[in-house]
Amino acid sequence: MFELFLIVLALIFIAAFAWFKRGGADRSMIRLEAMLRATASPFVGLFAVGQNGATVLIKINISESSGDNFVFLTGQTNATINDTTDQIDIADKLSGRLGERLPGRATASIAVDVNFLRTDPVLAFIKGEYRNRRQITATVFDRDSLDAVDSVGAITGSDIESCVGIITNLSETHPDNDKSTLSLEIALNNDWVPAASA
Repeated sequence: MFELFLIVLALIFIAAFAWFKRGGADRSMIRLEAMLRATASPFVGLFAVGQNGATVLIKINISESSGDNFVFLTGQTNATINDTTDQIDIADKLSGRLGERLPGRATASIAVDVNFLRTDPVLAFIKGEYRNRRQITATVFDRDSLDAVDSVGAITGSDIESCVGIITNLSETHPDNDKSTLSLEIALNNDWVPAASA
């Protein structure tokens, strides 16, 4: 019975291949890929997947009180999100070639590069928080698409997760005959909070 099933499956694939060779292959493959992804099929791994980094943005809470007023960092060109865990070595003479380890404390950080404009109020707020040694709240945001805006022109998408941390580095670069940039690094003081729980 199982052999019969394999034969039928092979015939289906042969017929599908012949159909794609005759024409309409591109649209058929796109539809097939969409169907497989929608059904979480194990064949999904056959197709390349990825995300345009331009759709990932960082927002900062610029509220002067306990409320929330998250705004996008202006002129973002890059964002790097790091999560690392310390290793605790518990190896002894009987541990073997690779030894033994336990997970220790975790460290997480966000690094963002932006185009610098001295009169930008968001950058001015960040510089004030840094120099006054205050914590800052940041959110990772996924934009729906590169052109996704609502009826009033606001960027649409979803908050992914939020964090509270301290600014550990704020570096301005002003090259000759090129744009000025600012690099910002935030070290987390608490764990990531999913957007639904923020």
